[in-house]
Amino acid sequence: MKNKTSKRKLWPVVAAGAALLLAGTFAWTSFSQRALNDIEGQRVPEHGGRIHDQFDRDSGNKDIFAENYGQDTLFVRIKLKEYMEVAGQPVDADPSVDPDDSNTWTTFIPGPDTGGDYATDDRQGPRSSLFNDYWNWNLGMARVPGTTMYFMPTFNLDPNNFQTAAAGDARDFLIDDVTHPGEGTEGFWQSTDTAVSIRPQDETGDTHTAAPVLNQDRGPVTAAQWLALSSAAQAGIGQTWIIDQESGWAYFAMPLESGEATPYLLDDISQTDDFEDNLRTNFPSASAHDWRYSIHVIGEFVSFDDLDQFLDAPEDNTVAAQEIVEHLEARHTPQP
Repeated sequence: MKNKTSKRKLWPVVAAGAALLLAGTFAWTSFSQRALNDIEGQRVPEHGGRIHDQFDRDSGNKDIFAENYGQDTLFVRIKLKEYMEVAGQPVDADPSVDPDDSNTWTTFIPGPDTGGDYATDDRQGPRSSLFNDYWNWNLGMARVPGTTMYFMPTFNLDPNNFQTAAAGDARDFLIDDVTHPGEGTEGFWQSTDTAVSIRPQDETGDTHTAAPVLNQDRGPVTAAQWLALSSAAQAGIGQTWIIDQESGWAYFAMPLESGEATPYLLDDISQTDDFEDNLRTNFPSASAHDWRYSIHVIGEFVSFDDLDQFLDAPEDNTVAAQEIVEHLEARHTPQP
């Protein structure tokens, strides 16, 4: 771990968006090594990261990934939170949960806790596991093995604009609307497709061409699975997500270079086969079983010099996170 004698100023960014099924929110926070100047014209900023949400309510396609639209290398992590209520009663009845404050929602903790080769949506822990009765998630890109998936790069090149790239049925919380072209369906964008901003008053007037997201070298893994690998295998984990089961943060295991977008962290959601039965069993006193389900996504970006700021919050400074940050530091040495 690098021992810094001083820290540069954080660049805080807070945004939200993306309705999920009946309702929902989608939020992210990004920070880099310093405050950024305003963009002039079409200039690409030194640092710029944006969370994408491509969502289609009918099919359940839900692509969550991160894009580096700036000039310099970034590192990214994403945390997923869930909230569901049935007949006005929260599935997770912990007193800390506030339906109006998505930061208090239940952190998604994937399984398996021991053994296995990949992280799964078999949620772990007394709170996260409550959602296993209702929702299946497909993590990573296992549904599209060997297929190149494309996205439309963000038109919003202002690092001080905190909106997400929300497409299809997604809704950015700040404006309660879509912010990005596309229908949110799987494979909507192909290699030669072009588009212009759907919000030209706020963004660039350029025509953009679809670009590929990075291929995953393997599906997301839990930190426990990654730490169980040999040193050589840990170092060569490649383009994938490592999920800390203690904090819930999913770290992209490689530097994200200019113009790149990560593989999907989340690709699809669907109701469990026993969804309706579980509603009645778990909420027997409800006369009706109207429900609402939401996913909250928090994303953070840092430059190389500030990687250790991923560990600033005590709850994030886990043994696994320390190992992951050291791994990220070892994967990239800035050019002089």
